[in-house]
Amino acid sequence: MKRAFLLIICAVFRVVFAERGFDFTLGNLLESHEQCSGMYGRNKGYKRPSTIEVLFSKNQVDYEDLYVVVFEWGDIRYLGKRSPDNKTAFICNEYAVSKGLCQSKDNNTLLTNVELDQIPSLFSRKINVKNTTKVEYTVRYIGYYCVGLIPVPFSKYFVTINWNNYYGKLPASEYPKLVFYAFISAVYLLIGFFWGALCIRHRKNILSVQKYITVIIVFLVIEMIISYGYYKYININGYDSGSFIYLSVVALINAARSSFSLFILLIVSMGYSIVKIIFISRENLKLFAPLYWRIRWLVLYGFLDILYLIVFVTIIVLWRPTTSNIRLAISDEVVQDDDFEVDDLDFAGTGNSSPNSINKVSQEFLNDVKKQLNKEKRNHVSSKHMFSIDDGQFHEIDEKN
Repeated sequence: MKRAFLLIICAVFRVVFAERGFDFTLGNLLESHEQCSGMYGRNKGYKRPSTIEVLFSKNQVDYEDLYVVVFEWGDIRYLGKRSPDNKTAFICNEYAVSKGLCQSKDNNTLLTNVELDQIPSLFSRKINVKNTTKVEYTVRYIGYYCVGLIPVPFSKYFVTINWNNYYGKLPASEYPKLVFYAFISAVYLLIGFFWGALCIRHRKNILSVQKYITVIIVFLVIEMIISYGYYKYININGYDSGSFIYLSVVALINAARSSFSLFILLIVSMGYSIVKIIFISRENLKLFAPLYWRIRWLVLYGFLDILYLIVFVTIIVLWRPTTSNIRLAISDEVVQDDDFEVDDLDFAGTGNSSPNSINKVSQEFLNDVKKQLNKEKRNHVSSKHMFSIDDGQFHEIDEKN
């Protein structure tokens, strides 16, 4: 329960902050002058194009000029000029003029190391915040696009960036999840169909573990359908209060699934209490977002679901219902009252046997003797053969008339 509660809290922060990757609000902080996101180019099957909108607030404190630059990440190498002291200048200012990167007549212009017409994805415009409320850029090709805002000079501004893809309101990095969860839901439905058919066919020989697997299959089908519906809802309505409720349900179901089926796999795979994880700072990890944004969903989300699917299919193949699986069930042997130990027999006449140690073999022999005596009596035999039992041994008595 605590795990589910923590996941819900994380989900709330995710909705409020992380999942709004398609909608950024920029202030005048130096580290927030550039924001990037994956974008899909226009699709012929959709009338709506993919666009990037830069919206300026009307309640600006200072109305100064600034450069709006939109470019694809692969073209960033063409922006700016490097000075002799190994610093990069993006705007022609006093520093750039002093280093010979531009001339004073080009003051407050964007610096590039190639001609502007050689950068196909570049969009640059110098605007005045007072006279402009919106700048729109149409995305023609798929890529990782960035919006840069360069104040000239440094001034206060408030800007909202909307990343609008042609298919809906879902971020481009999250869009493959629609197809993925639809596909994996169909896979689990197919697995559930064949598993149910086997269970019905061999319903008289079903084991307890197979019943548990049936419950898990039903649970997985429900979870994947709800996950697909969550992303479908966001793609249509965006992030609103309904998406928050939807996400809470998804978090609860995911926590239950993780607690039931992945706990042992997790601690064994990670070598819990044996292996110590050490994170090494590597520079190439910083390039993961711009270079691999299209497969980020697969690395963080899809891979775990695919791995779970493979392991789960392996388990249900091994534990599939068959006509002979009832042999695997544990059966208890019925305790019998006529069980005896060999040590209870006393054939040597030592007298060590207990008073109740007359075994089954001796009893059968005595019954045979009695039958023989009765037979002789009926035939009027002159001599009688009598037997006595003394200390567990048989003695024959020959009595004549």
